[in-house]
Amino acid sequence: MYQLVRNVHLALGLAIAAFMLAYSASAFRMGHYFLFKWSSPTTEQSKMVLEPAPRDPREIVAAIRAKGVMAGDLYDVETSSVGLSFLVRRPGTEYRVSYTVATKTAEVSTKSGGFWEMIDKMHHTGGTWHDEPIMSAWGTFVGLMSAFLAVVALTGLWMWFKRNRERRLGGILLTVSMIVSVLLLVIVRVG
Repeated sequence: MYQLVRNVHLALGLAIAAFMLAYSASAFRMGHYFLFKWSSPTTEQSKMVLEPAPRDPREIVAAIRAKGVMAGDLYDVETSSVGLSFLVRRPGTEYRVSYTVATKTAEVSTKSGGFWEMIDKMHHTGGTWHDEPIMSAWGTFVGLMSAFLAVVALTGLWMWFKRNRERRLGGILLTVSMIVSVLLLVIVRVG
């Protein structure tokens, strides 16, 4: 049994290693944003007439997507007497759209941040409810990697418990690391 648990522990640990490295890199970038000032986003403007006139934000997004201009999830819809505006986001790119009903014109401001911006936004992307199937697949992958990480932790604890001579030192280290982790979580959340 010990051999099987050890093999599962090693296989899953290797499977999540690259994923954890990418998450660590994005967390480092978020914590040390000032080191990445050179990766500032670029902005492009475009204007297009949408025929036939869309009636709601989802139809506007679909019409603009049909022209091959943008992809992503719809956010922050604001309506006015003249038209509406909203954001469409995907990792690394944000589209700010202003649609004027009278002229059937959509103005699209595209802000692209490159590789590091994409990695940063992928860190924040979760769930499987996205408009783009690739983003829903990413959410599923994150969930799977989280489950693998939990299995690695549990199998590691089980193997440690089976080694009688290391229980006292391991217990002390486990207790200290749990206290430090909880304190860090509280400090990060509370401020």
